[in-house]
Amino acid sequence: VFTVVSSMLVHNMQFNADETLKRINLAAESIQPVFGTLKKDQVIVREGDSITTESYNLIKVMNSYTSTLNLNYTIGSFLIQAVFFLIVAYFIRDNYTRIFPDINAFIITFMLLNFFFIYTYFTQRAVAYSEKGLLFPLYLPLSSVLVILTILYNNRLSLIVSLYMFLYVMIISGGDYAITSIFIASSFIGIYGTKGLEKRIDFLVCGFAIGLTNVIIIAAIVLLKKMTTEQFISNFELALVSGVVNMIIAMGLFPFFEYLFKLTTRFKLL
Repeated sequence: VFTVVSSMLVHNMQFNADETLKRINLAAESIQPVFGTLKKDQVIVREGDSITTESYNLIKVMNSYTSTLNLNYTIGSFLIQAVFFLIVAYFIRDNYTRIFPDINAFIITFMLLNFFFIYTYFTQRAVAYSEKGLLFPLYLPLSSVLVILTILYNNRLSLIVSLYMFLYVMIISGGDYAITSIFIASSFIGIYGTKGLEKRIDFLVCGFAIGLTNVIIIAAIVLLKKMTTEQFISNFELALVSGVVNMIIAMGLFPFFEYLFKLTTRFKLL
């Protein structure tokens, strides 16, 4: 009987990991946010009292809100960057003129860094609240900043700036190996991939190289993290577009810096 019955049994159910993840994400997105009013000096929970679901949710909301907006967080972030700046300044003091050949180098670096910091801050908040499963560094003009500094001045300056930007991104994003991988890959290609650039069309080639590298990294991240096919496709497309857009931004900003600071690059002579 067992032999006859076992030969007739067939599987009628199959586990679909991709569909399961999709349904989990849909269920998470369908959860409505909890709104409430907190008065000044209102006590959420007293020491020794049992924590209810309502008070626990209020504590989570308050912690999430204050982690990005309170004064301690701002001061801590500033101190970390200040310490890093002092360390870098100390170790480059003997080669300062080689890294910053003139005052324009310092001004341009200052302009680009402040633009990057402000843009990154608001982009991180927008991505965190609106997009699900998209990798934050793909939205950043990382490569364009480093390409501009490398071509206008030198790769040492670009490398120092990339470390400073990396520290800032890690602070505001909480740190993640996916962010680290994409950041490092984009930085190295943006810095060392510009040596062979002789024509403006080479910028687009470099952009595709950055995009393809990020696509490979994203494929590896899919194997390490839970990511649906839809999320992978979204990141795949964004990675390609991001690489090309970064190079277009660099091409667009070069004439501005050349004219404003009276600089001459090899592209201006073409």
